[in-house]
Amino acid sequence: MTFQLGRLTHCTDLSPADWILPRLAEPFSGVTSVVPDGFAAYARIVHGQYRDDVSGDQQALRWRDVAASTGRTVHPLMQWHAITKGREGRPDWDGDEAEQGRLDRAQLFELCQLLRGHTSTPDRCFLALWNGFGGWVSGASMRVLTRKRSWWRPGRRRLPRRYSDDEFTTIRQPGQFLPDEVTGGPLLHHPLGRDYFLFAGPVEAADDLAMEVFASGYVDRQTPQLFWPHDRAWCVATEIDDDSTLVGGSHELIEEVVGSQEIEAFPVRPDDDLTASGDRVNDPGHDIPPHWRD
Repeated sequence: MTFQLGRLTHCTDLSPADWILPRLAEPFSGVTSVVPDGFAAYARIVHGQYRDDVSGDQQALRWRDVAASTGRTVHPLMQWHAITKGREGRPDWDGDEAEQGRLDRAQLFELCQLLRGHTSTPDRCFLALWNGFGGWVSGASMRVLTRKRSWWRPGRRRLPRRYSDDEFTTIRQPGQFLPDEVTGGPLLHHPLGRDYFLFAGPVEAADDLAMEVFASGYVDRQTPQLFWPHDRAWCVATEIDDDSTLVGGSHELIEEVVGSQEIEAFPVRPDDDLTASGDRVNDPGHDIPPHWRD
């Protein structure tokens, strides 16, 4: 019996993805090293980030809000580490990191609504999920932050940005969420060194990896790493270590994505540099270290 994940059906035939790999550029060479080339236009969706408001509740902020507070410039290739560093006389942004590897549910929902209108096969799409996410397969492990009580002293509403190794505990996760027929089945290979499970379903089923019914104590919500319709009218890609999602498609689709009030997106070109050194506006001399180098 074929495994079902919400509205998604596991695929053992990987041929629907045969067109993707030949259209990917060399790793880290630009936008089309993540999402296939050959589309008329491209957009970069920057992932949401959150901070506590005065009541202690989390408030979603856009990158342009962060840049406004630090005096940095908003542009399509801006990098998180650059816009969170305050210009002279402006404070650094003191919120949490931007989300890596996944869209928040509000952005994903809006994106799916737009994508449906730009394909002739909205009910026949393909979705790739990285096989390395903890809890989805057996034997996975995760590092869990052990919060110190002193961090939550009165008046302090956020955790420090960086942590030392002794503040984490490594947990070996028991069991697996996906059955053996999936985890032991064929995998889609990506030049960036990723292996993916392949599923099929309607465009809105991209959200089924985020449904709370599937989020056990060991399975975190995810969004697809690759996502496209049968007619190949567009493709959506989210690299697991990136804080943005890339969309390739028609000029009309990209205009709608960039113009959406629910999605913070910018038009980009196929060869644009989205690596840590790509923000030549806010960090032209590469003087601001990425957070992982701090």
